[in-house]
Amino acid sequence: MDSEQVKDWLARLAALVAEGDEVLDASMTNTIKPAETLGVYAEVVGQIKKLVFLRGELEEMAARIMDADLQPVGYLDGSETKVLKKSASKSRRAWDNDGLLSTVRKRIVADAIDAGADQSVEPTIQSTVDSIGNVYRLAGSNVRTTALKDLYIDPDEYCESSGYKFSVAVV
Repeated sequence: MDSEQVKDWLARLAALVAEGDEVLDASMTNTIKPAETLGVYAEVVGQIKKLVFLRGELEEMAARIMDADLQPVGYLDGSETKVLKKSASKSRRAWDNDGLLSTVRKRIVADAIDAGADQSVEPTIQSTVDSIGNVYRLAGSNVRTTALKDLYIDPDEYCESSGYKFSVAVV
């Protein structure tokens, strides 16, 4: 990332802030009519959407230049130090719930047998997992991917997933 990208981003932010100031100034005068209030509302909502978009761009820029997942950074004036945390996530949808539940059930049974359980407990384990699945609706949209990974199950084999999206937060 070069300084021109950062300058461009800052210029777009400055323009958005100036535009927002105009909207706020107009809305705080006593000259607007009640019917115009909805127009102000619509403009403010539009400004917020643009700001959220710019925030996403800033997160992407920061994620690209971070050396580590946790990185201390200082304010420009040196007054304070914060820590930025980079994390990655994927968007997952269209889960194969039955296939996932079947794989989880098989993994639990295999782990129990590997731990020394008698194979005669397999039907009990399977019916227990089925009962839990029926009561709590174990579905992909509710799945904890870290728990699946702990069972050595790749969640992406049971859904459609997009590439990683990185985000950065001040912690």
